[in-house]
Amino acid sequence: MKKLVLVYPNWISDYGRFNPAKYFAKSYALYPPLNLALLGTIAKQNNYLVHIIDGEVEGLDGTGITQKIIDIDPNYVGFTATTPFYHLTKEIATNLSAPNGGHNPILILGGAHVSNCEMDQDDFSMFDYCFKGESEQSWENFLSMEITKNLK
Repeated sequence: MKKLVLVYPNWISDYGRFNPAKYFAKSYALYPPLNLALLGTIAKQNNYLVHIIDGEVEGLDGTGITQKIIDIDPNYVGFTATTPFYHLTKEIATNLSAPNGGHNPILILGGAHVSNCEMDQDDFSMFDYCFKGESEQSWENFLSMEITKNLK
């Protein structure tokens, strides 16, 4: 069974203790990453073992998230990213791209940042796949394609 980790980074603390943007970030981050729950459910229906890491809830910084991903040793890691925390997502993905004992998971990005950027407007080179826009249908097609590819 293929293992998938879906990641929502801890980004509120990145705004600083007294920065007014932190209060906006905190109210925004009160909602669980339902997008990851939906994609995780689709993956489970396609026989993937799914782990969701919510850095906000678990209080994990980028290093902690990276270590947890390495400990799980997944085949795939999917990230969601809005523009305010894309730099954190990119940092985690870059750390995972470095040699990890011979196992490098396939890195996937989705979310508002990649959906609203042209591919040449930002550096997405550390990701193997990027999903733009609503991806429920394309995600299921991707998972099916990956299963078929790995059976050959």
